[in-house]
Amino acid sequence: RAPPATVGLGPQSRAVLVAEIMGRHANLILLDEDETIIGCAKHVPARVNRYREVLPNVQYIPPPAFERIPPREATPELLLQAAERMDCDVRSVLHKTLMGQSDLFLDEALCRADVDGESTPMPGVRSDQWAQSVVTSMNALMDEAEADGPGLVYIPPRALGEKPFAYPLRLQTCGDVRSEQGPDLSAALGQVMARLLRDRGMAQRQERLRGFCRRALKKAIGREEERRRALREAEGAERIQQRAELVISNLWAIPDGAAEATVIDYFDPAQPEVTIALDENYSARENAQAWFDRYKRYRRIQERVPKLLEEARIEREYLEGILSQIDQADDPADLDQLEYELDRRGHIGEQSKRKRKPAALGQVEPKRYTSEDGHAILCGKTGPQNDALLRMANGDDLWFHVKAGPGAHVLIRTGGRPETVSQEAIERAAALAAGNSSQRDDGRVDVNYALAKHVRKPPGAPPGFVTYTDFRTITVRPAEG
Repeated sequence: RAPPATVGLGPQSRAVLVAEIMGRHANLILLDEDETIIGCAKHVPARVNRYREVLPNVQYIPPPAFERIPPREATPELLLQAAERMDCDVRSVLHKTLMGQSDLFLDEALCRADVDGESTPMPGVRSDQWAQSVVTSMNALMDEAEADGPGLVYIPPRALGEKPFAYPLRLQTCGDVRSEQGPDLSAALGQVMARLLRDRGMAQRQERLRGFCRRALKKAIGREEERRRALREAEGAERIQQRAELVISNLWAIPDGAAEATVIDYFDPAQPEVTIALDENYSARENAQAWFDRYKRYRRIQERVPKLLEEARIEREYLEGILSQIDQADDPADLDQLEYELDRRGHIGEQSKRKRKPAALGQVEPKRYTSEDGHAILCGKTGPQNDALLRMANGDDLWFHVKAGPGAHVLIRTGGRPETVSQEAIERAAALAAGNSSQRDDGRVDVNYALAKHVRKPPGAPPGFVTYTDFRTITVRPAEG
């Protein structure tokens, strides 16, 4: 809080801005020199909080302290007395004694003090050691945070479901979390907000594209099952033809209106007698002709439907891959490409299209990495990127893809010498392929890899769909981030 001064109009006017940082109850309040509320970001009437109103023209009342002390006023003696009263673990003692301490701050303070927060100091064993260490650690943290310096943006792995955050110092408890450095804490907070806004916009677009993809996938699964069902039904074509032939060869012995006919089965080497059910509303010849017609229809199904079934399977696998790519997309440009693909294949209706369509495919270059031994590693995260990756590949480059299910294509540039690629580079490329697949949350994933000359894209196949031969399999832990 800045010292108050005269409130009025003009450049000499002054006021006090109070920032109450209390989680979901946080507020910004502007006060005059008499500590009367001029305005506030969030109005809190008496029906919401009977202890204090936060409204314009109302006298400002600070939030209750709940008998807690600021961390700067904490002493080892106070912490020991609190522990004596509460008889609970160290973390709970700190939470119930100190004012406004976040879990992150306490985790870091306990880590630097080398104190187990879950431990409970026992009577007779209790000493000043843990309390002194925690107090020293907290004061050092606050001194470091108050000093001028860069701000850090921490970006937890997406698999954890945690949001990025800014902090004024490097945290030992977040040593494995990716971080980016800004010039100061304000800039870091700006980066966090920009990232959160971008992620929110991407989440909305992802959900929209998921809806289109799921509807298309449901139709593709239905078509595939319908064609499988037709093939199963057509499996009896030969027997139907034989039944018709047996009836035709015995027309002289079957009276009109017969419900069945017992004939010798000349197609069985043992030539047993068989009984064939007939539709008594038709003659024996008409029954046979109906079976011949069904046989011809089944033969057409057997000739034409396998190709249609394969097309339905490819479309279903393609859409499963698109759905996985939507979930993994971490760049708006990737979503532009995926939306373009769905639109181009007719899976986005005219009424549902965005007012501003993405420009063609945009940037379709695969993502680039470098292995420790200097080999370039390319990773395609969308269908167009995967196609571009395959076009860029030389025959002796190494190509990777998760063994079962949709996923990214990964390529190691070998310079024509695949035997020189280290095992570490192969494992890293395989981990990238696994981490950008539908199995990215599994502990261990099988990844196939082959020379690029053994990978081909069938004519007319959708983006990213390939077949491959002469491959090996490696089991790796999926890469994170």
